[in-house]
Amino acid sequence: MTQPDHDHDPASDTPVSPRTSVLTARRAGTSQATVRLRDPGDSLPKLVHQAHLISNNSFHTALDLCSSPQHFIELLEHLRHTSGLSLRELSNRCKRNGYPVSKSTLHDLLKGQEFPSTELLHAFLHSCGCDADDWMAWHQTRTRLKIAQLLTRTNPPLGLLRRDRFTRSAALSFFTLTLLIAQVIVTLTLTK
Repeated sequence: MTQPDHDHDPASDTPVSPRTSVLTARRAGTSQATVRLRDPGDSLPKLVHQAHLISNNSFHTALDLCSSPQHFIELLEHLRHTSGLSLRELSNRCKRNGYPVSKSTLHDLLKGQEFPSTELLHAFLHSCGCDADDWMAWHQTRTRLKIAQLLTRTNPPLGLLRRDRFTRSAALSFFTLTLLIAQVIVTLTLTK
């Protein structure tokens, strides 16, 4: 656990200025490390840098700080780039892993044209070689961003009509059938 010490640097026993604190953090697999932190104020890049300084895993830090679907997509692109796979190779690897994902679906995903479903995200992570221990952090971030998207919608979806092309066509077919049945009933009632 981290505990800031505002009076002195425990490593050198020297005084520390009021705007600087010394953070002693135990990092996984290492001895105790001392990191000097300075209040970054309202500077987003400095805040992100500070978060990376005190974290053991930069992807976890990036996911924790991820605040928009666009940023999430950038992180996915970074993961793909790190894996060294082209979209075609990634699609083929997805298929080998049991996830039939086309190259065009991956392209749309990485261009931000769609937010990944849980299944697509899982296929992407598995096929990019992401460590299975990190999958949960990716899924939690995706879920958090999806909830935020749903809560900030200005126009709530109209049930079945906004979900997907198949559902829309099925709903329209149902409404057309309902209108035809209503027309038959009206015609039969008027002929009596």
